[in-house]
Amino acid sequence: MINIPENFARIYKRAPTEDDIGILMKMKAEQDAFKNKAITPREGDLVHSKKAQERAKISAAKRKNGSVAVPQRTCTINKLIMFGLSTGQIADALFMKFEAVESDIEKYKLPRQNLRKKK
Repeated sequence: MINIPENFARIYKRAPTEDDIGILMKMKAEQDAFKNKAITPREGDLVHSKKAQERAKISAAKRKNGSVAVPQRTCTINKLIMFGLSTGQIADALFMKFEAVESDIEKYKLPRQNLRKKK
């Protein structure tokens, strides 16, 4: 396996920048693809990937503006935070571990207004 940064530093007597590494990695990938046609991406795969990326961007844009579907437990935690309870009090009231409450708060960025229960 080729160590790109080490070889670059040896040849050019300086540390490579991110752009340098990117260019060298792209060149290496093209060389490998030329040697082995099986790893060359097919045109249909590239088109499919682009379409999937576009669909993902559209879906993400819709989610930003609308409400977020969360489990019932997360709705309850959100409500209790809005009432002014601490994380420890919420964990005690819901018979949950403190870490689980903290995890939900970080995962869903609680408290927030635009929540709805999952169906």
